[in-house]
Amino acid sequence: MHQIPPGLQLFSVREELNKDFKGTMQMIANMGYKTVEFFGYYDIPALEMKTILTETGLKAISSQIFLDQLLSDLYKFIEYSLIVGASYIVVPTVPKEQFTDHEQFQRLVTNLTWVGTELKRHGLQLAYHNHSQEFEKINGQFILERLTSAISPDLLKLEIDIGWMAKAGVNPVTYLPLLKDRLALLHIKTIDREGNFTEFERGVLDLKAIYNVAIMAGVNYYFVEQDTSSNPLLSAKLNLNFLRAVGIAPPC
Repeated sequence: MHQIPPGLQLFSVREELNKDFKGTMQMIANMGYKTVEFFGYYDIPALEMKTILTETGLKAISSQIFLDQLLSDLYKFIEYSLIVGASYIVVPTVPKEQFTDHEQFQRLVTNLTWVGTELKRHGLQLAYHNHSQEFEKINGQFILERLTSAISPDLLKLEIDIGWMAKAGVNPVTYLPLLKDRLALLHIKTIDREGNFTEFERGVLDLKAIYNVAIMAGVNYYFVEQDTSSNPLLSAKLNLNFLRAVGIAPPC
């Protein structure tokens, strides 16, 4: 089983980045993270961001950008991604009514198809990130499946968040193999017995088993994420150490 370089979703340390972006990025790199996924650019120009990535040794894989932002200024985000070397743009969520209302759903499919086509034209890939709502059912079908059945796999991949999947009552070990043609990115996180996001060592999910099935399903990159923490940088370090201990991430 091959290993993917460990990545961090920067939403996990958003407050620290807001206070000291470059210093926080350096601390992330010093922990042993190799890749990052952006959630906002903190008003840092693309060329300056590229320099920060080069100096810290981090590689940008993807950016989470809301669909309305992409629709209003797509080519700005394409240019930014190309400059910093990212390969994916990920829509982090859309309002639930865009899935449940027929006209809004058709508009959503049209918009995602257009964005996916334009990204593909520039050598980039569009992906969609789930929360719990995508595992609610409409006419016996998961919302996520309704979305993927409407758009070509070539134009829309998935970034599966196993924490939100688990919150929805779906087992990632059994469900991820069903996404073999779609799964590109993975958010590794866990929940405690009360369903709250927590550090990996305190969680109830079998992250090693989930990682193994994700590899078999063709995932390309993963990002550690913890939505809330009293000490986000410490949590990021502890979570990476846990992944090392169970053999997901390579040793120091």
